[in-house]
Amino acid sequence: MQLYESKVTRHGNMLVGQTQAGKSSAWKVLQDALNLLNKEEREKLGIKKEDDDAKCTFRRVVSDVINPKSINVDEFFGYYDLTQKPKQWMEGVCSQLLKTMCSEP
Repeated sequence: MQLYESKVTRHGNMLVGQTQAGKSSAWKVLQDALNLLNKEEREKLGIKKEDDDAKCTFRRVVSDVINPKSINVDEFFGYYDLTQKPKQWMEGVCSQLLKTMCSEP
């Protein structure tokens, strides 16, 4: 409940704690619960297509996990390639993922 209330009231959240403390389980359980509530609400309202979720109180939740330790900061966020003339923006993993997620319903 605490994690849900934090997600509703804040722009970003971070789960921190010791190994095996239940951080991954907490957000996965919340994701499953919200998806179940979304499914039930869509059935109740008679909404067939998932892109009509905007009418629902509980939105469908999709997650994509990135291991930020596997790549460097430039690869993660993006950077300007100064060796190119003119300099060229190189998209990072985070910005590519955000662009993809924002374009989905």
